[in-house]
Amino acid sequence: MSVLGDRCPKCGRGRADSGAACARCGLIFARWSKTEAPRDMGLGPEGEALWTDLQQRWTEQEQHDAFVKHCAKLGKLSAAGRCYREKIDADPKDALAVRMQTRIVGMATAALIPMRAANVPQSRGRWVLWVVASGAIGGIRAGLFFQAIAG
Repeated sequence: MSVLGDRCPKCGRGRADSGAACARCGLIFARWSKTEAPRDMGLGPEGEALWTDLQQRWTEQEQHDAFVKHCAKLGKLSAAGRCYREKIDADPKDALAVRMQTRIVGMATAALIPMRAANVPQSRGRWVLWVVASGAIGGIRAGLFFQAIAG
């Protein structure tokens, strides 16, 4: 076991000491520094409790929803993703873990996409018609006035 341990510090995948980079996330171990790593990559006490409870009631979708909602609210989707990745590593055929992992990736991706301003339709109320009509009438009167002066 190396100084980094037997798991990737970024994604949690088991690693071989001979590997220069993580096979899953691509972290280059020689460039990783514990002092520059995010300080809080864990779930926190409430997240840990939700995850523990979830594992005991794995087939209940409501438990998964509550766990993911909690993690999203606290900005801990990466930690939630690592939890599901560990489940997938243990059992690649766990459809529920795969589905939740995909959901978390989608949520995290959506959070990174900048929001576009919605096209706000311009108001075309009656007052606009009055302004246009008044301008047209004023233009016609001005034209007739200048024509009378010139002629």
